[in-house]
Amino acid sequence: MALVPRDVEHLVKAGHTVTVPAGAGEAAGFPDPAYAAVGATVATGAPGPADVVFGIGPLHATDLGGAKAVIALLD
Repeated sequence: MALVPRDVEHLVKAGHTVTVPAGAGEAAGFPDPAYAAVGATVATGAPGPADVVFGIGPLHATDLGGAKAVIALLD
């Protein structure tokens, strides 16, 4: 997971809107309710438009949603 709930909390407190794909943090031990509790929107389906996309692993054009910046670790 590129952002853990603590990181999301900081971004939300700074005035940013954060959307996390459903189940994205499960393998790392961060269930969806942990993200929702700190102000993230947990979304299913394709991501909506975003200014910045954080990712780990291969990204596809559909993951970018017109992002102005991409911060990612690639395999």
